[in-house]
Amino acid sequence: MPGGYQQEGLPVPSLGYKTLMYNCNALVCVYTTMLTAAGLHYFDIFPLTSLIDNFGHLMTVGMFWGWFVALFVYFATVVAGEPMRMSGNFIYDLFMGACLNPRIGKVDLKMWAEVRIPWHILFFLSVSGCLKQYDAYGYVTPVRISVIGFERILLTPVLEHGLHDPRNLALSERLVSVGLSPHCDYPNRVPAARVRNAFRKPGICTTKSGASWLSSGTSPEFPL
Repeated sequence: MPGGYQQEGLPVPSLGYKTLMYNCNALVCVYTTMLTAAGLHYFDIFPLTSLIDNFGHLMTVGMFWGWFVALFVYFATVVAGEPMRMSGNFIYDLFMGACLNPRIGKVDLKMWAEVRIPWHILFFLSVSGCLKQYDAYGYVTPVRISVIGFERILLTPVLEHGLHDPRNLALSERLVSVGLSPHCDYPNRVPAARVRNAFRKPGICTTKSGASWLSSGTSPEFPL
């Protein structure tokens, strides 16, 4: 979807410390998707109850499509001669991934496959279940409503707080400094002391209210 704030990411060691551009349009996309789905359901063009009615079919296609994307990215990376962190064990390498930053044009496949598709499917399946329950019984139980509420609460932060968020940018830079960032090519075992020292510095891991995300100086031992 066009539009969105263009944010330059952190330097990627595997790309010669090149930076990638990210199109931060997630919130626009999610609200547009919700409004479109509501319109299609209201005008009976695509009733959302059909999602729960065809749950098995949709999940089967989703799983096959997920495997197709994973295999395509893996073999395309190997054929291109650009695999990273390969162990020689096919199952392990396929699970961990051969490409650190897979993209098709400007589309970040990691964000698309891990957030944009599954979170939306989960949310709309829950909405579909509520609508189906209302059609069958004339009411929606509090449990159903709470599930949608929690999913909505979880969905927005996942889409909202990206690298363009100053707090997450500072956190990412701190993780890079201790070798814990997913952008690191070889995340070896990192001494816990380095992790503790990295998070002791002020101005990081705080919420909008100023509360600390991590207790200063009391970071646990990381089993890395």
